[in-house]
Amino acid sequence: MAYYLGIDVGTGSARAALVTSSGQVIASHSHATRTWRSASDSRIFEQSTTDIFSAICKCIHAVLSRSGVTKEDVKGIGFDATCSLAVVEMDDPGRTSGGEPVCVTQGEQCGMPGERNIILWADHRAEQEANLINKTGSVVLDYVGGAMSLEMEIPKILWLKNQMPQERFSKCVFFDLPDYLTYLTTGFPARSSCSLVCKCSYIPSGANPNAQGWNDEFFKSIGLESMVEDGYQQLGGVLGRNHKSTLVLTAGMPVGRGLTTWAAEKMGLNPGTPVGSAVIDAYAGWIGTVAARHHHLKYGTVEKELSPSPTLEESQTRLATVAGTSTCYLIQSPKGRFVPGIWGPYKNALFPGCVTLEAIALQTRHILDEMKLHGHDIRSIYISGGQAKNIHLIQLLADVCQIPVILPNNYEASVVLGAAMLGRFGHEVSQEKASDNWEGFASQEEVDLESGKLGGKLWDIMVEMTQAGKIVPPAASPGDLKLLDAKYKIFRETIETQKRWRAIMEDAAR
Repeated sequence: MAYYLGIDVGTGSARAALVTSSGQVIASHSHATRTWRSASDSRIFEQSTTDIFSAICKCIHAVLSRSGVTKEDVKGIGFDATCSLAVVEMDDPGRTSGGEPVCVTQGEQCGMPGERNIILWADHRAEQEANLINKTGSVVLDYVGGAMSLEMEIPKILWLKNQMPQERFSKCVFFDLPDYLTYLTTGFPARSSCSLVCKCSYIPSGANPNAQGWNDEFFKSIGLESMVEDGYQQLGGVLGRNHKSTLVLTAGMPVGRGLTTWAAEKMGLNPGTPVGSAVIDAYAGWIGTVAARHHHLKYGTVEKELSPSPTLEESQTRLATVAGTSTCYLIQSPKGRFVPGIWGPYKNALFPGCVTLEAIALQTRHILDEMKLHGHDIRSIYISGGQAKNIHLIQLLADVCQIPVILPNNYEASVVLGAAMLGRFGHEVSQEKASDNWEGFASQEEVDLESGKLGGKLWDIMVEMTQAGKIVPPAASPGDLKLLDAKYKIFRETIETQKRWRAIMEDAAR
């Protein structure tokens, strides 16, 4: 029997789940990861790739031992992780694969070899750098709701440049954490479209006819001209050059030739086990959630009959709410729709040719209203994570938004289940190519051709591996609905008042 491993690296722990082809989680295990804080600066959150990989290995050994599944039956592995910045040394001049961890802690040790080589997504040290970036008016800002968050990778990279001598900075290679994990385990430094497009200011082909790839003007304007001059080697290189390290892969596409002998030995798996291109954790939640079937809702009552298997086109009407340390809202669309204040549209972040929008907020109805105003047709919310435990909150969400909320069968495991689906996708693509003595993608042209041929294959896997969920329809009485609408109106007016007050204070401070 075939099994697939999903690896989810969250803010405070790593988790592994062993999953069947039907989406049944037969064993899972979590292990805490370490976060370093600063006694003098509350903005600082740092982690270690060494510590995280050790936790991953412990989780894998635990699920294999607990389940009795042999490593020969593990056919594929997929990763998701937080959008944190991992920094390692460049191995050789002109290469883009990273070496030893580089310390990111402020002070003399910054840029030297050191365990604390991750700036966590929640770290807010790069406030000044983000402000500088947001004054450029660059086209890259159009794809992050008009302003780049200080939690994204480029502000953090700029902060590091400002903290260390140029000779140290020039030797660093920067990865979004999901991409680092696939590099570490395969030895193949290809990047994922998800990480590059969503967190690193990369504009994919076809998203903008006047700007694509790395934007030279943008990097020069913020003081990272050395990256332009070096051909962006520190970020993986320039797409289109004839070196495998420049490859950009969509979600789940096989990375290199699978696990290296070193990684396989550490993880207790077989060398060559296919590894699917990784995604950011919230996007894995989308993958593990939105393809769920559910019981029909007809004439206000829930019927026993299951809804039909959804199509990829139906994903455009399903808003995924992934509730973790923060809450992320994601939806896919066939074309880019720019919504002020909402990250995206991100072309090819998950599926070739599709774009994804991401928002982080507590006020879901506000997000829905803005998305609908800009052309999205949202008919249901698919929720996963800790908030899904609170049925009263879920009912309130359905009542406030006046659309049904779908609770997946295993909403606590949706993210790691999504990662396992990437592992299965990577395995099946590798199997199809195996008869040709395939040794991994050799060019971006080959990657793009294969992605086009595969089309909705990942969606088919999602449908097969996502078990049926429960539907929670709106149930507010006319009186309660009137009260909720009044509260929402007050909430919107409060936002406008806060904006006016902020403008007054900013003007006074000039």
